[in-house]
Amino acid sequence: MHKAKLLVHTMCQEFLARDKIMWRASFQEKGKGEGYQASFRAGTVNIVGESPLGAAYGLSQLKAGLTSGHLMECLGEIHPAFSLRPLWLEEVPHNLMSEHFCRRLIELGYNSVIINGEQTGDFTAQSSFLHGYGLNLIVCANQVKQGADYLLWKSQHDQPDFNAASDLTHAEKLEKEMRQLEKSLPKGTGLIYFLPFLEYVEPEKQAQWLYRLSLVAGPHTILAFSNVAGEPTADDRPPHPFWDRLRLLADRCTTPLLPILNSGSVKQGEGLWPTLPVDTMDRCFAQMIHHNFVGVAGLARRLPPSYGLLHCALWIAGQRLWRHQSTHQLAKTWALAYRSDWNFSRDLNSLKRLRDIAVELNGLTTSIRKGQTLTISLDECRAIAEGIGGQLQRNQMALGGQVGTLTTLADYFRYFYRDARRMILFFLQEYHAPLAKMLAGGDSHESFWTQMGEGQGHQEKVKITFYQEPHLNAQDQRMVAVYRENAE
Repeated sequence: MHKAKLLVHTMCQEFLARDKIMWRASFQEKGKGEGYQASFRAGTVNIVGESPLGAAYGLSQLKAGLTSGHLMECLGEIHPAFSLRPLWLEEVPHNLMSEHFCRRLIELGYNSVIINGEQTGDFTAQSSFLHGYGLNLIVCANQVKQGADYLLWKSQHDQPDFNAASDLTHAEKLEKEMRQLEKSLPKGTGLIYFLPFLEYVEPEKQAQWLYRLSLVAGPHTILAFSNVAGEPTADDRPPHPFWDRLRLLADRCTTPLLPILNSGSVKQGEGLWPTLPVDTMDRCFAQMIHHNFVGVAGLARRLPPSYGLLHCALWIAGQRLWRHQSTHQLAKTWALAYRSDWNFSRDLNSLKRLRDIAVELNGLTTSIRKGQTLTISLDECRAIAEGIGGQLQRNQMALGGQVGTLTTLADYFRYFYRDARRMILFFLQEYHAPLAKMLAGGDSHESFWTQMGEGQGHQEKVKITFYQEPHLNAQDQRMVAVYRENAE
């Protein structure tokens, strides 16, 4: 951990120059633990880490505690609540082998990064660099990769070849796939076996598959599953049925378990909307009791470049992996530590209400775009649209008056409001509801995730385009500022 030692020294010097108080950090030279002991006496912060990495975690957490005024929560003997705390980045970061990347990962509270192994890269070199800070590299791939600490394997059970005619049952095929992987991995490489949720199979049957796998998994295998009954990004879906199956067990499941949580709001705004996914975090962590949960894999498209709402969400999830503290309290600590210009004491409830709107609208529009239209009446359509529209107006009044030289939550709301109106219009047009015509006019301004086109056909149906990547108008300075905090 030679790089972590240098990082600890750098952080102490930076904090001393900025805060005008003394920062002292020591650590066990050859230690491997991540915990630390901290005290604050006579204007001096003292940290003793179980390792250089432990001292770096302590410095990051005490800096946030000191700045927010919540220092007491970081003092004493501190250990992470979970041993494996990976952040799963959908985009491989160009700066992975840099101090900036590792320091940001430590600041957020994570100790591992999951990257897509189908892209080219020298995983041995990347892993070696991360080890210098005490961090782990997990490669998500469907073939064995040299150099990684763990291979995250997505089961192929949704592929036609997997389901070809055989004397084996589906559950037996899964067991065979997992055992073959366990035998093929290089020495020192662990296996994270991820069983994706299948939309066309009974949920209870999939819970039983996971249970059977937990009984036969090898000693170096971790069993991963989506937090929800669907893709990990489908925040509108109910909890995965495996959660209920675990509650019914009389004995403790000893196989390490790793839920996958959409901490970075992938496909749910990704930090560019004024929402925080604390609802899904709370549901996930509340169920992680009794059994052998090694941690949570937080999903995000990218590491946040600055202190916007994406950083806030990932920091809350990361710190929750350290301590059993409410997400509401952690959100307030984050705002005081990193964005004192925002008033979370006043606005946090608005962010939660807007999160509910975003999840509902995403669920409705995604189903339609997949061809899964719902059987609902025009009156129900009207009620849904009017209800969401009323909530948007209420939150516009709560957030709309904020101004500042930095980004405000009103800036975030402005672009979300445009996206939300277009999503409502898309929904109403699908069901030929009369309110659609009213929403179709006067909304040509640009937003991050949708675009409104011209009317089509004799009924003048307006085309709504949904972006897969955030759209940016470089001439809109406030839009650029929000983007740079979360996506650049």
